[in-house]
Amino acid sequence: MIRLLEDNGSGRCFIVIREADCYQSLAGRLVSALPAVTRTLLLETERVNNQNWYQLTEGLEQVLKEKKIRQASFVALGNTCSLVQNLSLTHPRKVRTLVLIDGATRPAPGIYTRLINWCEQSLPLGLPFRSHMRGFDGRPFLQRIRVPVLIVTTERANDFERSEAEIMARHLPTCWYVNLDFSGDCKQEVSTILDFEKVPARCPQKNRKLVHATSTAS
Repeated sequence: MIRLLEDNGSGRCFIVIREADCYQSLAGRLVSALPAVTRTLLLETERVNNQNWYQLTEGLEQVLKEKKIRQASFVALGNTCSLVQNLSLTHPRKVRTLVLIDGATRPAPGIYTRLINWCEQSLPLGLPFRSHMRGFDGRPFLQRIRVPVLIVTTERANDFERSEAEIMARHLPTCWYVNLDFSGDCKQEVSTILDFEKVPARCPQKNRKLVHATSTAS
């Protein structure tokens, strides 16, 4: 289930999406700052897991249809990053840019997933084991995401999320990678996101230089 919590402002559309009870403060500060320069929607999803990610992506599509939004820039927090990655793969024209905050290409692997990974690396079978797994895994498809992507890690990111950010930074065709401190009023961090929005959607840099930057709120 996806709930629309706010729809404010006018002009080019930003959609901020988070899970219930996750990143509430950060999402609230972003939504408070963005409507001054753009239309901003705040969406809340139930917890994303291996069973509901596809249905939640369909729910996201339905929100776009109901609000008559043909294209939007998405700011996804935590596990909701899998939903906007999937949307950019299945409906690329609906996505102008992506900002992935503490995101990953897949859920943190459990024991069973680690066993499958070991089988793939050690045995010549691999994919038949994985074919029955329903969870989202965007790693094999990163090269197909052609929109500009800003990868963000915050002080909340754990080791798995930081390693996933490095993977996305290496394999996404057009991306930037920054570490931001979202404490305080977030003015500098919001400015970074808005500056990123100025990147042309049809970005010509196929062989872009990966930029690692650190920004601290004043």
